[in-house]
Amino acid sequence: MPASRVKTQAVEVSVDIAARPATVWRCLVEADLLSRWLRATATLEPRVGGAVRFDFPGLAGEHYVIEGVVEELRANQALVFTWGVSVGPQHENIPVGSTRVRIRLAETAAGTRVTLRHEDLPDEKERQAHATGWTALMGALSGLAPAVAISGGLEALWDAWFAAWGETDTAKREALLKRCFAEDGGFRDVHIAGHGRAW
Repeated sequence: MPASRVKTQAVEVSVDIAARPATVWRCLVEADLLSRWLRATATLEPRVGGAVRFDFPGLAGEHYVIEGVVEELRANQALVFTWGVSVGPQHENIPVGSTRVRIRLAETAAGTRVTLRHEDLPDEKERQAHATGWTALMGALSGLAPAVAISGGLEALWDAWFAAWGETDTAKREALLKRCFAEDGGFRDVHIAGHGRAW
């Protein structure tokens, strides 16, 4: 990287997720979950000095490989790693080790606020491109983490939902619904929309 480059561009995206910090943390450090919301083949060694590698086979119509190193790791609170392009069109503009991603988790009454800050981007064009990308990916994380928190996964939740509505005894049906549907939850499909378990 040229010594004259002034690194001033940063992106910051925050999202509130309906899952506890420990669940969101799993989505950051477990390779299978990380791969799902990044939409890449992702590996991250969860230790300071651990290798980070994200292989995006079709990002913006190109093949990208991002590599870095974990610099900070505080379970359920903070993850910091370097970010650079080892394969792809931006490998000269954003070389390995040239930028840094900071992810902070803060517990809230409804779950977790996740704040991601990508620092040291080389110019405004890259800042805008990464802002668009991270906003989409944080949306994917906010969709994945609540599903991870469900015991048995979404399939088990749907099975419990349909089993409850197949129960003819009102008291038994209500007991089954309590196990799979929040009192203030909502439901919508092409035929009906409702709010609360009582509808």
